[in-house]
Parts: sequence; C-alpha cells; structure tokens
Amino acid sequence: MKSHAPDSFASIPDLCAAFCEGVSAVPTPCGLAITVPFSYFGENTLTVYAIKNTDGTMRLEDSGETISTLESTGLDLTKGSRKEIIRNFCLESNVLFDEDNFLFKSVNFLPNQLSENIILFSEFMIGIQRVSFLTRRNVEDIFREEVINAVISHFHGEADVVVDAKKISEIFPDTRADIVVQSKELPPLAVFLGTSETKALEALFLWSELKGEPKNQGNVMLVLNQMRPHAVTTKTLQRASQRFPVSYFNDNAPADVLDPMNKLVFAQ
Repeated sequence: MKSHAPDSFASIPDLCAAFCEGVSAVPTPCGLAITVPFSYFGENTLTVYAIKNTDGTMRLEDSGETISTLESTGLDLTKGSRKEIIRNFCLESNVLFDEDNFLFKSVNFLPNQLSENIILFSEFMIGIQRVSFLTRRNVEDIFREEVINAVISHFHGEADVVVDAKKISEIFPDTRADIVVQSKELPPLAVFLGTSETKALEALFLWSELKGEPKNQGNVMLVLNQMRPHAVTTKTLQRASQRFPVSYFNDNAPADVLDPMNKLVFAQ
C-alpha cells in the first residue's frame, strides 16, 4: 500500500524502522529474552521473557523485579488491600499475577501468536508504571484504612471508636482527630495519623491545649506509617515524642500501636 502522507511526515518504512530498531531477542534456556524500546521505570528499554511451556505453548513473563521496584517508591503491593490495586489492573489487562513468585504472566498462546502477545504484554508492563504515579495518595489512603480497621476491630465491645471526630471533649469541640477512642467514664484518646507535617502539628496543638486545662480532658497519640516515616520532619517528631506516645504502624505488627493505645484508653 502506497503512502500519501505529506513530505513533512515520516514515511511508513521510517515509522516501522523507529519501532523495530530497538527490538532484540536473545535466546535463553527457557525461551527468549525480548527487549523493546519503551521507557520502563527510568530505563530506556523494557525486557520481557518468552517462556516455552511443556505442552508446546508459550507465555510471557516480567523479570520478577516489578513489585520490588514499585515498593521502592513507598508502596507495598504484596498484601491486604494494597494487593487489590495490582489484581484489578491485571484483570483489566488479562494478565496473571503469580503472587507466590511476584511474577506477571500472560495467558498461554501458540508460538505463531508471539508477535501480537508481546505487544499486549508490553503495553501492560508500560501501563503498570502508572501505579507508581499514584503512590503517595494510595499509601496514605491505605495506611489510614488499615489503622482505622485495626483500631475498630481491637476495641470492639470494649470502647467507643469514632472516625474523623470533630469533638474531642466539651472544651475543645472544633479540634478534629482521625480517630477518637473512649471507654466509659475515662478521658478520650485523640489519635492523629501522621500522613503529613500538618497532622503532627495538629496533635501537638491539641496536646498543649489539653495540658493547660485543670482537669484531664483527654490524651493524644500520633501514629506514623512505617512505610513512610519521613512524612513528618525530625524536629516535629522529636517534639511530639517528648510529649505523648508516637507509634509506627505496620499491619504485620499492629500491637506496636494498639498496646500503647490500651494504656491510654483504659488508664492502665
């Protein structure tokens, strides 16, 4: 087919050359290592692997480093609600996620279908970088969700838990905390999630107001995300640590946060 594009445009052969020039395939013991000229996490090329199955079909896999690369940006995608981000992305792209080996795999296909499948799988691998662009917001939202769920579950039937409470006490009705926990006839605990410097400063401000009251109107606690401990400056963190409990939440060890909460809520 003859091209009728204006002379100012690249010809079809030139366009084909631009796409094909950076493509290479190197034999491996299991199949092929295929490199395509598309930017991938700061690299100039993307490499995927064509694996020969014992039944004569083939599949495509990533290098196994994609998950660790995403986690290096601050987002843990290997467990809990975080894993759902990856699962949904795979479902939309008809790609399988091997959760045991942290591998992305294509569905099986015949060898003569390699070309069309390498395009689709490369498109998925390029697109998955978008997850890292949303890292900060996702980390904050997931961290908040995990802490709230852990607190509600832990204190169920033992204390009242209110999320996004405006009222910490009768004296300070306009101070908003992320979580307020209160047992019967004991001062409430205002929990601030340290997703930013501002949140930590709000916790310090409330603590200073509560300290100035003749009666103990409440306690304050700051919870930081162990995945992003530097969301709060060192200076502010030092000030907070000298005044009230500061804990780091890890969904593998929630007791690091819940145990000090118990002491404040139940006046132990």
